[in-house]
Amino acid sequence: MAALKTISGISAAEIELLEAAGYLETSHLEPVNAGQLLTELEKANAMLKIVEKLPTKRRIEGWIDRANGRKPAGAKKTGGKNRKEPEEAPAEAAEEVVADQIASDEEAKPDWVDYEAVDEVLDMISRSPLAVPLPAEQLAEQGIAPSAILVAPVLNRAAGDLEIRVTARSRRAEVGRPRGLTQGAPLSKMIGEAEANKRRGIDTSRVRSMTEADEDDIEAPAPLPRGEVDERLKLLTTARESTNRGRSRDSRFFIRGVLHDRPWLVIFGSLVVLLITLDVPLAVIGSILLVLSEQMPDPMGWVPKWLLVFPALLAVLGVLYMTVSVRVKCRVCGQREYVPRHCRKHVKAHHVPGLGHILPLAAHVLLFKWFHCTFCGTAVRIKE
Repeated sequence: MAALKTISGISAAEIELLEAAGYLETSHLEPVNAGQLLTELEKANAMLKIVEKLPTKRRIEGWIDRANGRKPAGAKKTGGKNRKEPEEAPAEAAEEVVADQIASDEEAKPDWVDYEAVDEVLDMISRSPLAVPLPAEQLAEQGIAPSAILVAPVLNRAAGDLEIRVTARSRRAEVGRPRGLTQGAPLSKMIGEAEANKRRGIDTSRVRSMTEADEDDIEAPAPLPRGEVDERLKLLTTARESTNRGRSRDSRFFIRGVLHDRPWLVIFGSLVVLLITLDVPLAVIGSILLVLSEQMPDPMGWVPKWLLVFPALLAVLGVLYMTVSVRVKCRVCGQREYVPRHCRKHVKAHHVPGLGHILPLAAHVLLFKWFHCTFCGTAVRIKE
């Protein structure tokens, strides 16, 4: 995986332009068509303004030829027709030249290391967040040049040692997972250290080494003994045995369902709904009779004055309805039970023809200490 700078005759600005278009190595140029590459470079340069003058198609063809190990098509041959070819060197001399060239190439080669073959490194990578590549268009919108973004090392072909840091997790999340690097693992040379981290918005004060993470002992809570269940947790779904003792499961008096977290609010809200439903017709009739007694005192003199209690009580019950009854909700779906709504009701909802759903629900709560939610149909009880 040779870098683009190994191509002779290519400038640093042109390398940056190729990288902006997504061509990071010479192997990326091998299968590319020169015309297609020129079009992509024009788009990248139009967004990022890297070079003032785009390379010509012939120059790009030369890059592609060099990446494929071919001699550029435009290269001129030296000499003419009458020029004599030089005599071939002896075989020994040719072998010495090849041997020297191989030796010099081996000396120039870096010491490549395949870190993907190291189990500890792969384990640390599995704990680390993934890096998402950013498209060139997004970088251009933020005014960031591709050269400002550090190039991540390729772990299966890295020169020298690397240092990888991961954020610590609790030991509870690491149960059954092999350890990371042991203490003193040889990973040096941090790539892109503090300045790069600040640019990416990483809080380096919260990044710790694997040794520091292993020293933090976070103990998980001890599980309950096998077969034991928390009494409060059991009461959420099942009533006490003494509550339904001697009652048939098919009876309405058998208290069932999920325990409501605010039972007294449900009881008081149901009582208010029941009282206000009964008081509305009495308040209307009492008001009419009182008005008639004022207008016709002789025939309507028998109307008692205490009928004023019903209209006055209606005002008090209206305030209680707005502050208490409207707050009664289902424990499961969270819908308000005593607020009229024009929507589909559940098949299990309490209903009486002519009376609707609200009054039968309030009466069922006060009589049987449990109810079916009007909207989700879940059985909810108000008694443990």
